[in-house]
Amino acid sequence: MTSRSLPAAVAIVASVAGIGAYAPAASAAIIDCSSYELRSSNTITSGESRAEPDGSFFWSWNAGTFQACLDGPDGATFALDFQRYSPEKQDWETISTAPAPGADKIVEFTGPATVYRLLVTAVEGKGSYTAGVNRPE
Repeated sequence: MTSRSLPAAVAIVASVAGIGAYAPAASAAIIDCSSYELRSSNTITSGESRAEPDGSFFWSWNAGTFQACLDGPDGATFALDFQRYSPEKQDWETISTAPAPGADKIVEFTGPATVYRLLVTAVEGKGSYTAGVNRPE
């Protein structure tokens, strides 16, 4: 997988309450997750989902701005959801999302210190991807 220019990268900004705004990038963007703090690479096929990093979850000890990255295969449609664990619901809830089209995404939001994960879904197509997360310092 290599970095590449995107014709329409999507940046998503959302609060923990799920209120967000979709904003197409002003110009072509390069999606490269290799410099993200937590990252992993995997392969999925259409209809499959996988939790990341490494099929699991991660802690953030600090509140602040999070950024997640997905560098997926050309020609595929992948969705990227940033989720946090809800002890009240005893389940994961999506707090920010980067839906189709395309397979390259960036998601940003501001949230509290808690347990999070990324959920990568192959909506259409298949292939290898790299997902990454930067936590607040």
